[in-house]
Amino acid sequence: TALVAFPARWLSPWVSELSQHRLVLTQAQGSLWQGQAQLALGSDQGAWHSLPGRWQWQVKLGWQGQPLVRVQLQSECCLNTPLVWEWMPLQQSRWVLHPTQGQADAAWLESLGSPWNTLRLRARLAWQSDRIEGRLGMSGLQFASGQARFSVSELSSVVSPIAPLGRYQVQIALKSSALVSIQTEEGPLRISGEGEWVGQSLRFRGLASADDPHREALQPVLSVLGQRQGAQAQLNF
Repeated sequence: TALVAFPARWLSPWVSELSQHRLVLTQAQGSLWQGQAQLALGSDQGAWHSLPGRWQWQVKLGWQGQPLVRVQLQSECCLNTPLVWEWMPLQQSRWVLHPTQGQADAAWLESLGSPWNTLRLRARLAWQSDRIEGRLGMSGLQFASGQARFSVSELSSVVSPIAPLGRYQVQIALKSSALVSIQTEEGPLRISGEGEWVGQSLRFRGLASADDPHREALQPVLSVLGQRQGAQAQLNF
């Protein structure tokens, strides 16, 4: 009976702990099985950013030759199609995240702390993901296969007199870990690099530079992004 009536607000500390206090639910309504809340992203530096609108979820128990837990997440602001995650606890704790797509503003990056809270980036983020598979272990979600792609456009910053700064493509390949790469499609601010998501942290190495006509105007951006190496900035996140 207690599980059936599990109030949505009780999920808040569990979600916070599971995400190592980087994601919290606020103003939660409903129950574990069907509810809605606002989502806020945070960092270990104490900054928080609330995502727009409310997020709705639905949890169902099913059977497909074995027990199945199905979670569906919807958001008018950020998801073009519902996010559907299925967990099969008796099949080596296997899980599947079905293909989805959505969009958001880059303002949430400020919640990650430095240097993002200094740059105060604004951009349009659009993403789509293929079918992603993995397992749920003692250390949390473990990836096995899948890909996701992010398109970043209309990028601007409060420390730059030039806008837009460019358009970029971010690729994420999910295997035993998450491998991240970024390339510039067009624009005066050139960014490239690769990284790996280890545990709850991203280890990224890359370079940023400015096209010749805009090099002087983009010096403040390059200086905030990373340690200078001549006309370039080394990116180490």
